[in-house]
Amino acid sequence: MNEKQAFCTILDDDHTYGFCVLLTSLLIENPWFNLDFIIFEFGLGLSRVSKEQIKNIYPKASFKKINTRHYDGCSFVGTRQWSRATPTQKKIKSAAFALNKSYELDVQGTEEYNAAYRFEIFTLKGYESIIYIDADMVVVGDISGLVQNNDFKFAGCPLEHPRNPFKRKPKGYNGGLLKISSQYLDSGETQEGQETKGALIKLCSADKHEFKGNQPVINEYFFDRPGSGLLDSCYNAQTEQICSQEILDQAKILHFVGVSKPWSPASIRDPGTPANEMRNFFSQWQIQMVGTYMCLELLKKWTKYAKMVK
Repeated sequence: MNEKQAFCTILDDDHTYGFCVLLTSLLIENPWFNLDFIIFEFGLGLSRVSKEQIKNIYPKASFKKINTRHYDGCSFVGTRQWSRATPTQKKIKSAAFALNKSYELDVQGTEEYNAAYRFEIFTLKGYESIIYIDADMVVVGDISGLVQNNDFKFAGCPLEHPRNPFKRKPKGYNGGLLKISSQYLDSGETQEGQETKGALIKLCSADKHEFKGNQPVINEYFFDRPGSGLLDSCYNAQTEQICSQEILDQAKILHFVGVSKPWSPASIRDPGTPANEMRNFFSQWQIQMVGTYMCLELLKKWTKYAKMVK
């Protein structure tokens, strides 16, 4: 594999356990994987415990702080809450309840998340291309085809969603997984690489805009650009769209979208709910879209790798 490529993500303590499951699944399904994996931190950053857990799984992981002041002027509209407070101390109970485990996270304190922090990935230097991957994904197959695909300067999987925020395009890019060439990175072959982050910030700093998150901003900037294109949807199979065994079998990467995650603490979100109820792990929307049986199958996939995280 081309070691001039790298993977990256944005992470906080709340999502560390889920990311460790992602990282474990990536290495199990792709034993050839030896690329750099850069983890962007925001706010007070990841705790020492979180960093040690990640490094124990993959020693080539590295950490990079986001300069959050660059994004002070970025704002988003709508009801989606992009800012969240993180309790100082929390026990995360894995939704893979069969594991019978709980995890103590030594989190750093109260933090807020700005959706524009995603634009920091365009500042990575020294790579021919990078692959951004959300921390709430799990790799279930060989992704060498994704790594070796150099057909586009910018690419993402299709945003095939009934609530597509970028309605004026037939298909947008799902921001959960993106492949970006050096042309758009800080060390790009052209000046555009140094302008990408600034251009994205400018879009969501304007007085009048209707962006509800970083995904529509990325679509606005990249959709019609020469060299941009779509990746196979198997690399970002969203859990709310996997409504058949055939789709599940074809998936290479599963994306656990929505507020409810397999590792989310059900007791915090829904006090008194039995630990093994499906609504603790999937939103009601997802359950309605794909059915309880498929939600169980998805949870089994995630649990397979969660059992291997120490």
